[in-house]
Amino acid sequence: KLKDFQDSVLNPLTGSGFIVSNAGDRRVRGFEADATLRPIQPLTLKATLSYMDAEFTDYSAGQCNNLGSVPVGARPGTCNFTGLTPSQSPEWTYSLVAQWEAPLWDTGLDWFVNGDLSYTDSKFQESTLDPRSLHPSVTLLGLRAGVSSPKGWRISAYGKNLTDEAYFVQHTLQPLNAFISGGGTAQAQGFVGWYAPPRTWGVEASVTF
Repeated sequence: KLKDFQDSVLNPLTGSGFIVSNAGDRRVRGFEADATLRPIQPLTLKATLSYMDAEFTDYSAGQCNNLGSVPVGARPGTCNFTGLTPSQSPEWTYSLVAQWEAPLWDTGLDWFVNGDLSYTDSKFQESTLDPRSLHPSVTLLGLRAGVSSPKGWRISAYGKNLTDEAYFVQHTLQPLNAFISGGGTAQAQGFVGWYAPPRTWGVEASVTF
């Protein structure tokens, strides 16, 4: 339970300056679990699972743009967030990793290949709970293969986001939106986002000492 926490958001009416306020109370509950299994010597399996139930328990004057995503409060530019889920609070996340590692003939080196899968549930990415920042769930796949030495060096080739998933790492209100016209004297109410990297291939070398 978080009592009297503070919230800092870009002013949703002007898009300039940040508003810091005492934002009431919130509650977070859930669980996290992880497991590692080695059914046979070369094969290692790892899994993580997280469930989060987050809620504003008392936040009657949250900063918002009154676009209709949340109950509108008594004052312009504020909304009643009580009972709603805070931003950056996905309900379910999990990951799975499988790695096969074995000696590379009689070279004294090991070869390995691993694949990974990760899932993040839908979530609001903007603290005003703007409906445009509600991001759908994302599933990512990766693959890596290479060789390693007992002396501490490793070389591998990898592929990330193999399905070329298009998703945002962050959304936010358009800065200075009060000065950007949407026609006449109406504000544009802009919204911007930053894409995560697309499908990516590469080679990586590392040394530990």
